[in-house]
Amino acid sequence: MDATLLDGLTKAMEEDKLYQESGLSIARLAESLTMQEYQLRRLINNELDYRNFNQFLNHYRIEESCQRLDDSAQSQHSIATIALDVGYSSLSSFNKAFKEIKGITPSLYRAGELAG
Repeated sequence: MDATLLDGLTKAMEEDKLYQESGLSIARLAESLTMQEYQLRRLINNELDYRNFNQFLNHYRIEESCQRLDDSAQSQHSIATIALDVGYSSLSSFNKAFKEIKGITPSLYRAGELAG
């Protein structure tokens, strides 16, 4: 594994938050990292052990959405606003990805977090 490529990918996602870009494609991400698409795909699938690019992207988006849903200072923001802020283009795709990863809907997650 090329640690430089992995470091670049990690920085792009965690610091630059490229996942927030609605409609982000693997081609666009590879271009921004100045690497070939096949290299990025191999890194995501083999080294980071994600099924595909969308699963990888959803991981970052859902993690940030959970942080926002947990934050009582952001309780006035609607779930739809949070979904759009983290890069989803529709509430339905956000809800589907959220439930797939967390096992519950974003509204149940928020209700549980705010109650606790």
